Amino acid sequence: MLGLGKKKKDESSMKALIQHVCEEMVEDPKTVTIEEICGSRSTIYEINCRSEDIGIMIGAQGRNIKAIRQIARSVSAKNREFGFVEVEVAGA
Repeated sequence: MLGLGKKKKDESSMKALIQHVCEEMVEDPKTVTIEEICGSRSTIYEINCRSEDIGIMIGAQGRNIKAIRQIARSVSAKNREFGFVEVEVAGA
């Protein structure tokens, strides 16, 4: 599994970028949280949102979440790391 590692400055900025994009998509931005789980070679960004916003977050045919994942892959590739994005419903 993933070993715990230190957070790097670029990863925190990627978290902030994903947070900003997700907050702009939903009705109530305060309900969106991003959890950053750092591993030795990869980082997982869990997007937590309300069940009412899950459809917006994923988008038609998954287009929105694919775009968010592409952002994470692009920034991760620049830093020679792996970044993964998952969406979870808050309270589930």
